[in-house]
Amino acid sequence: MKTDTNTSHQRPTVRMIAGTALAGAILLGTVGGAAGASTTVARKGIEARRTQCITEIDRRVTALGAVQARIDAMKRLSAEEKATQDANIGAVVTTLNTVNRPAVVSAATTATLAQACAGIYADVRVFAVVLPQIIDTVKIEAMQTFSDRLTEKSAAKAADGKDTSAPDALIAAANTSLTSLTAKVSAVTVAGFNADPAGTKATWDAIFAEMWTDFGNLITASNQIAAL
Repeated sequence: MKTDTNTSHQRPTVRMIAGTALAGAILLGTVGGAAGASTTVARKGIEARRTQCITEIDRRVTALGAVQARIDAMKRLSAEEKATQDANIGAVVTTLNTVNRPAVVSAATTATLAQACAGIYADVRVFAVVLPQIIDTVKIEAMQTFSDRLTEKSAAKAADGKDTSAPDALIAAANTSLTSLTAKVSAVTVAGFNADPAGTKATWDAIFAEMWTDFGNLITASNQIAAL
């Protein structure tokens, strides 16, 4: 009987094994490379967002510093008034640098970074609340100082026998309004803005309009006193 010695159909050859192994290696390398590329893209996205958020923090710190410089240079504000405003600004800058910035820098995932970045806006609301509050408070204090000087001038005119009833009425109206505005400005809060942005904007618009009315009354009173 003739024995069949051809066994190629029964087991793979060395060449077939090597080819299969090479194909597997190539496949695994492709999959691993794709996963690595995906991770790299995700990491780049996180770092780009982190840089953007740090830039937003820096922008707010810079804006607060500029306002502080303007306040310190004002001649109508007392040293105590300037110190109060400087303290208010300092508190916000401290929050940005010691709370928001570390949270952004240390965030390791997209979710934690998103939360840290959201805090830059929600925690302080620099442009929506803090800066308008500081600027309006400074303007009100400056107008109150102006009003005090007009009162002194009006009293001097009255002592000379002049009728100062008209400017005195304007000064009194402005003083009453400015006192009310101080309370309105102080009542605006970050929490209030977060709950009702449109309502807070309407409050700022109303305060701005009333401030202009008060300023107009004081200027008119000043002109009237000068004409006596």
